[in-house]
Amino acid sequence: MEQVRLKLVRTNPPTICSQTDRSVCCPLPSTTTTTTSTTKPSPSRSMQRISEQKCREYGKSVIQITKVASLMLGEPHVDIVVDKCKHKSVSLIVGGTEASLAEFPHQALLGYNNGEPSEWGCGGSLISPKFVLTAAHCLSPRGFGNVKFVRLGMSSRSQNDNSTLTFGVTEIIQHPNYNSKTFNEDIGLLRLNATVPINEYILPICMPTKLYNPNKAIASGFGRTGYQRSTSDKLLKVTLEKFTHAECQEAFGTAITVTNDTMLCYGHHTESKDSCSGDSGGPLQIYNDNEVKCTYTQIGVVSFGLKQCGTVGTPGVYVNVYNYLDWIEKIVWAGES
Repeated sequence: MEQVRLKLVRTNPPTICSQTDRSVCCPLPSTTTTTTSTTKPSPSRSMQRISEQKCREYGKSVIQITKVASLMLGEPHVDIVVDKCKHKSVSLIVGGTEASLAEFPHQALLGYNNGEPSEWGCGGSLISPKFVLTAAHCLSPRGFGNVKFVRLGMSSRSQNDNSTLTFGVTEIIQHPNYNSKTFNEDIGLLRLNATVPINEYILPICMPTKLYNPNKAIASGFGRTGYQRSTSDKLLKVTLEKFTHAECQEAFGTAITVTNDTMLCYGHHTESKDSCSGDSGGPLQIYNDNEVKCTYTQIGVVSFGLKQCGTVGTPGVYVNVYNYLDWIEKIVWAGES
């Protein structure tokens, strides 16, 4: 929001053009020349998918409107908009770096067994106050059993402050067509045991309402920092490049069939940049382009890759979230569309 500085002159108070939005800069008197506006109207609520409606609703949670008294006697209060967002859209970087606090307020970490430090494994993303999106293979990984906990609001595994919250899982929802051998339909949902309070530290990510396959996208997670390396205590982010379907299929040969409409492939052609073990289930995202403040759009879910993650010129495979939007909406926002 652009701020307009009001300069009050004792003998010449500013003209107030609108009592509703407190406009101060008034239009010049109209002449006989008229123009036709080409501004596109915002789509009506009835034209929007339920996930898009919710995206806009969640985005408002980081905007605080404060009423302040007008300097003009008898005038109504003025609304001041305070943006509480903790991150800003910046140029995409190339290379893995630590994420700042609340830079990815939708990021989730999944816990198993008794929730001991060594039992926090896969990633996920908060997509509503009651649901987390993750990979199907993260719902009950071998040796860990069913996922039991979800942690939100942290930028490091060891973080333990008021911005970090842990929730129980009351329902595990695996896509009905998931195939653990082929990784087809590797997507799932977790219903939480309580409603998540939304704020600048914990904020749902938006769902894609159209097909996205941009040249660059951001992966984030607490996974291993490289092949045979330990998991990261810090939340890391990395900008990845798009690989074509042909490039992706060539990398995996005949071992895995990379399905064009349900899978996305991202990695780096010239550097060792990738998601890795422990990042599974986490988001592949882009900055939101729908004018919703402080939000990202999730285009992918970390699914699988080569054992030696980070191999130059080799992509990882991500579930194409848009392909599953109908399934997601029917569960997460049942009865609200």
